[in-house]
Amino acid sequence: MLERFRERLFHRFDTDNMVRTLLLLSTFLSAGLLFTLQPLYAKFILPQFGGSSAVWTISMFFYSSVLLVGYLYAALLNQWPSRLARFVHTILLLVAGGLLLSRWLATGAPLFADVVTVGEPAVSVFLTLLHILGLPVLLLSSTSVIAQKLYAQHTKQEPYSLFAVSNAGSLLGLLLYPFLFEPLTFLSSQAIWWMIGFVLFTLFFLSSWRQIELSTVSDQHSSERLVKLQQPIKIIFLAAVPTFLLASGTELFSSGIASFPLLWVMPLALYLTTFIFAFKGTQTIFDRLAIGPLTLFLLLPVLLTLPYIGLNSALYWLSFMWFAAFFFFGCFYFHCRIYELRPQLSQLGNFYVLITFGGALGSGVVGFLLPLILNDQVELYIVLGFLLVFFSRRYLGKLLKNISQQYVAVVRMIVYVWAGLFIFAMTLNGDALIKERNFYGTLMVQDREYVVNSEAVPVRVIYNGATNHGQQPLIEPFTSQPLSYYGPGSGIAIALTELQRKEVIPNLLVIGLGAGIASAYCDQIATLEFIEINPAVVDIAQRYFTFLELCPEKTTITIGDGRLELEQKDPIQRGSVDVIMVDAFTDDSIPTHLLTKEALTNAYGPLLSEKGIIAFHVSNRYLDLMPPIVGAARQEGYEAIVVNAKTNDQTVLQNPSTWMLVTRPRNSESLLQYENTVLYQGAELVWTDEKNSVMQVLSLTGSIGW
Repeated sequence: MLERFRERLFHRFDTDNMVRTLLLLSTFLSAGLLFTLQPLYAKFILPQFGGSSAVWTISMFFYSSVLLVGYLYAALLNQWPSRLARFVHTILLLVAGGLLLSRWLATGAPLFADVVTVGEPAVSVFLTLLHILGLPVLLLSSTSVIAQKLYAQHTKQEPYSLFAVSNAGSLLGLLLYPFLFEPLTFLSSQAIWWMIGFVLFTLFFLSSWRQIELSTVSDQHSSERLVKLQQPIKIIFLAAVPTFLLASGTELFSSGIASFPLLWVMPLALYLTTFIFAFKGTQTIFDRLAIGPLTLFLLLPVLLTLPYIGLNSALYWLSFMWFAAFFFFGCFYFHCRIYELRPQLSQLGNFYVLITFGGALGSGVVGFLLPLILNDQVELYIVLGFLLVFFSRRYLGKLLKNISQQYVAVVRMIVYVWAGLFIFAMTLNGDALIKERNFYGTLMVQDREYVVNSEAVPVRVIYNGATNHGQQPLIEPFTSQPLSYYGPGSGIAIALTELQRKEVIPNLLVIGLGAGIASAYCDQIATLEFIEINPAVVDIAQRYFTFLELCPEKTTITIGDGRLELEQKDPIQRGSVDVIMVDAFTDDSIPTHLLTKEALTNAYGPLLSEKGIIAFHVSNRYLDLMPPIVGAARQEGYEAIVVNAKTNDQTVLQNPSTWMLVTRPRNSESLLQYENTVLYQGAELVWTDEKNSVMQVLSLTGSIGW
């Protein structure tokens, strides 16, 4: 009898440990898969939407929305008998796995398929994600809530620590992507490994669920907190503020440098870390560190540096670091407040539904609503102004605890006025002729004055974000001159001059319209085609600038992504283009799919004539874009020449610029005869559609003045 008892005891111990391990592992793995999928798939569809930073904002809204549906599904499932719930969940997991397998057989990668295209790009992104990822994301997102119910049923312990395990898995998945998966593996390989992980998760989770059903442990939770779900509106608000900060902050910072996984992942990783700390019950840490006053203190340098991130790389990264510190403690503050309102186990599903609804609300307002209301990307400034008032009202007295209350009241009033002036200043259009915002960013037209030979010259400038994207003097003799980044000594000027010297009247194709300055070269070209992805740019170039009027009979404008349009050109046009100018910046960001080896071989190369030149405008404050251009060019049998166009007192209407001229080696020697050209001899990279990382070209000096 004693031996039989011992066998049962050890069997029970082994089974309990196995079930607990499988449950923890499946929770951890599901979260890791979910948050690895976010940057992986956003990167896959990014080229289809012109590299816009809004792709990530819409992606976050999609995941928040499906997470909400997943929690609702889990809350419903938790009300059913366990066997019925497990049966339904098993069927859905098998369907999701079958869809992944069928796509793998059809496309070679289980996650990839054609995008869903409708009129509005933001809606297209959302529908594409829903079509391809909807079911797997729903099932993965429901795991945490279902697992917590099973964990409480099996262990008789409070299950909230499992939420921290889930967020730890999310954090690991996020961090591994930009630092390991992206630089070392191909996109198709990432998708295959992701599917393998999904299969393992399915096996682990269903096995643990089955073992718990066979367990004899009572379903009653002996340590259940006798607290009902309270203040649902407050929970939604507390959950919405961090995701609003996350979405608006990520979009603002990535629109100015590049939309790539590192800038997506780092803020989201900080967000998840605060969830981990908060739901581990670190209330003593919360009290000891005085998170509220600390958050208020960190907010002040953010407000002082954020408006100036467009001036240079140092200010950009300084502001980013201050924002990251404030964002971390701000999220921790709000997530700790949410944890204080956690309910009893029976209302666990509803609690997470409220959290997720708040999260979806915050990112959805940024991704869909505010772009329709605001004509500038100022939502981050607005919420920071309101948070300054929020934290000052509650915690300014603690920061100034040694000062009398009358002085604290005065300081508080000064802070309130400052917050109002800050919001007003950031949302003010100033002297802009027009500000227009859409999926692809914010455009502004402004009139300025330059002094040329002691004479004031009015100049009209188009800005994309904080970056000058072309300008036109409004008086003769400058009005019809190709100045800005395209004047004498620039890459495009040298390319056209070189072909003219060889008695070629070139056909010019330009990716990126801007103000349409390339039309000023009308007398030197045979035909001119612009390809521009943003319809708002076309409208502004036609209404506020006159460059396009200089060459109407030779000019055509195509709206679409430059690379996709080139790849769809009629085969009879092969070898017909003499100069391809690539200037498709959005603010200081360039879509990476325009710089890959496949772009050269499938888009530019087939159209280029024997004497043709590809002119890449690579002026950038944050990225050195030359290595991937040179790497792809030389691997495909081309040579790359650097053009550094500087300015002086006589060329004040011209911007300094850096260009790369890619051409066949037999044409490169003559290009080196110009005084500001040099053969590139620096580092080389080869970017492909499946393997490229903007992290490789981050630079404190960028590529201006190489």
